[in-house]
Amino acid sequence: MNGTATAPAPHGHPLWAKVFVGVIVVVALLALLVAFFPWDLLRGPLNRYVSDRTGRHFEITRHLDVKVGRTTRIFADGIEFANPEWAQDPLLLKARGAEIDIELLPLLARHVVMPLIRLDQPQLGLQIEPDGRRSWSLGRDTGNPGNLPQIGALVVDQGTAHFVVPAHGADITTEFAIDAPAAAAAPGRKCSGRRGGRPSVSLSERRGQRVAGSRLRRLSWRASRGRCSRPAIREWP
Repeated sequence: MNGTATAPAPHGHPLWAKVFVGVIVVVALLALLVAFFPWDLLRGPLNRYVSDRTGRHFEITRHLDVKVGRTTRIFADGIEFANPEWAQDPLLLKARGAEIDIELLPLLARHVVMPLIRLDQPQLGLQIEPDGRRSWSLGRDTGNPGNLPQIGALVVDQGTAHFVVPAHGADITTEFAIDAPAAAAAPGRKCSGRRGGRPSVSLSERRGQRVAGSRLRRLSWRASRGRCSRPAIREWP
C-alpha cells in the first residue's frame, strides 16, 4: 500500500458565502434595532441639543418616534419652540402634534432641508425684522441666511398663524379650521390683519386638503406686500 495519505475533501461553504451571510445578519439586526428602538430615550437629549443650538427653549413634550431613511420622518406628540426675545409672540410653534421630514445628506453640510412639515392644531408666531432677522431661523444668529431651513411645504390641520413684518406695517392673523367631516369637506381658512395701523379686509376661503403649501420665504414675500397668502389675492387698501 502507498504510505501517502489522501487529504479529505473540504466540507462546508466557501468563505465568501459565510461573509455574505454575516453581513445579511448584521443588516437585519440593525434594521430591527432601528424599527423597535425606544426613541423616547432620545427626547431629552434632542430637546437640550436644539435648545442649546438655537438659544431658545425647544421641547417635544410627550412622545417621540422616528422612521429612519434618506428622508427621515420625525413624529412629535406635543411640541413647543420659543421665539427669539425680539419677536412679538413668545412661541414660534406650539402644536398638539407634528410630522417633520428631514433629508439626512444636507445635514452633513449643516443645511437643514425639510421637504414637508405637517402640524396638528398649531399656534405659529412668524416675524421678519427690517435688518433681515427671521423668527424661524434655526441658529443663534437669526439674521444669518445660512441658519434658515429650506421648507418645501407646510400642511396645517386646524390652528392659527400670526405673521408680523414691521418694516411694511403688516400684522396678519390666519385661522385654519375643518368645517365639515374630513371625508367630504375642504378645510376653511379665515384671514385678517393690519397694515400701517389700519384694519385690512377680512378674507375667507375653502381649499383642498393642503391648507398651506408655500415656502416660508414665499409666505413672507406675499405678506409684506399686503396679501394674506397666495390664494387670497385681494389687496389691502
